[in-house]
Amino acid sequence: MKMQVLLFATGISLSAVLLLTSSRVRTQSVADRIAPYVGGSIQANLPWSTILSQKIRRTLMDRPESFWGSDTKIISLLRKSGNEISLSQFRQNQLVHAYAFLLITLVWQTIKLSQHQGLPPALAIILIIGAAIFGGWFSKNLLGAKANSRQLRVDQQLPTVLDLLAFAVSAGEPITNAIKRVTQTCTGELCIELEQALRSVSLGVPFAVAFDNLARGVDSISVSRAVRTIIMAMDRGTPLASVLRAQADDARAGQARTLFELAGKKETTMMLPVVFFILPTIVVVALYPGLSALQLM
Repeated sequence: MKMQVLLFATGISLSAVLLLTSSRVRTQSVADRIAPYVGGSIQANLPWSTILSQKIRRTLMDRPESFWGSDTKIISLLRKSGNEISLSQFRQNQLVHAYAFLLITLVWQTIKLSQHQGLPPALAIILIIGAAIFGGWFSKNLLGAKANSRQLRVDQQLPTVLDLLAFAVSAGEPITNAIKRVTQTCTGELCIELEQALRSVSLGVPFAVAFDNLARGVDSISVSRAVRTIIMAMDRGTPLASVLRAQADDARAGQARTLFELAGKKETTMMLPVVFFILPTIVVVALYPGLSALQLM
């Protein structure tokens, strides 16, 4: 009976994965784009399997509170992490992770069943479905970790880049030439972002718009503050060298505050090994000779 239930759950889970795989994220066709404006509906012409797969995809991906992340959230994380893959490719990666976790769960349950230690049917089905959902969430969480790590590197490079820009501007170079010189001299995530912004400026995008897009893409408070201050100084005619130096000092002060906050959060964690490992060892070492002597007496 347990074998039959497991096979049934396996078939249901694999069917769900196939439905998810069939609901690929693709570019909208011309009919899809003009249908809302002409009052047409393309849903009536779709087969039931496509409609069902779209509903599953909408539940797992398109909702703002989705486990797998909405399209807007994923696009923001891809931009923030500097990942050049498209949204469709990342959704396919999520499906691959979901299938991998699903397969691992099925293999584990099969091994348990072969050892006559099978799980209850309801729990087995919940684990199978949860493994598929967890796989997509794991892929999104991994992308978020990469985005946060890249943002941290950008914040660490910001004071040095601002100081170099201040030196170049003090030497008489325009801000665009100063940024170009810094990107050619230095390496790092922030220099890559600056180079992309300069490329946009060379294509005709206004300086303020290009660097505002840079700040939105990086999603860093320090970078956004520095970009807004530089644009405001250029509009008002304020000397850029002093502004850049002041922003570099503010960025360093922000990093110091972040380190203090991190140290405060880690203080309790640092006490755990002292209280539960080091202190008991010291007590045992101190009391063991006396206890041994008392036993001998």
